[in-house]
Amino acid sequence: MPPPGSGPHRYRFHLYAVDQIIDVAAAEATKASVLEAIDGHVLEQAVLMGTFERQD
Repeated sequence: MPPPGSGPHRYRFHLYAVDQIIDVAAAEATKASVLEAIDGHVLEQAVLMGTFERQD
């Protein structure tokens, strides 16, 4: 959540459809480890971008 009064913030989510279950423990997952695990297994991908502005 953005700090109060900082204006709108953009959030970008990268979505990947993969052809197998990826074996990366959630507690140890980093962006780099997930991208390495899905390398060669991505069927489709998309980017979802949204904005949010705190109103308090």
